[in-house]
Amino acid sequence: MIRTYGKIPQSVGLALSGGCDSMAILDYLLLSRRQVVAIHFHHGDEYSSDCADLVTKYCKYRDVPLYISDPLCPNPGGMSNEMWWREGRYNYFSKVQSEINLPIITAHNLDDQVESWLMSTLRGVPRLIPSTRNNPNIIRPFLLTKKHELRDWCIRKAVPFLDDPENDNESHDRVIIRKNIMPQVLRVNPGIYTTVGKMVREEYERARGLESLRCLQDGAG
Repeated sequence: MIRTYGKIPQSVGLALSGGCDSMAILDYLLLSRRQVVAIHFHHGDEYSSDCADLVTKYCKYRDVPLYISDPLCPNPGGMSNEMWWREGRYNYFSKVQSEINLPIITAHNLDDQVESWLMSTLRGVPRLIPSTRNNPNIIRPFLLTKKHELRDWCIRKAVPFLDDPENDNESHDRVIIRKNIMPQVLRVNPGIYTTVGKMVREEYERARGLESLRCLQDGAG
């Protein structure tokens, strides 16, 4: 079951990686009769080339407009690969958004949220992935859906996807959290997904309240 929160606009951009998360969300959005522009960021490796081929064929099949970036150049050093890829992605999203003038959905899910919260907590600064990002205009309405639910959606509906080999690379902190720490967390607190899901809803409502207050203040000014 795919769960959303907040209002998803009728026309959106979608960060389409080729993994099960974003491919399931593309199918979900199309079934709900939304107009979607797909955006694929090429990380500059063989896997991303395979993904680019997959999303090109699938978007053509589903008649979805598609933007694909040039391959990202190798990391010159000075930052981690994850940070290099992240900066490249958001720079490209910002560029595309200036052309399409639509909010862009990313496929962050509840597993991403739990892992990020655990990782930041271990570093002494617990935080959630925000539901929105202003520059560029990013929305994340699928933070209450578990990853296995997105994967199951693809399997049940014969939506093609590829698995990123980096998801098994334990040189990344997030993979260590996922493979080695999460199983122990679930032994201690089997309800961790429910706990973090509640935090997501509360944070979203708080952000909505702040936004409403800003609008009232702007109107009063």
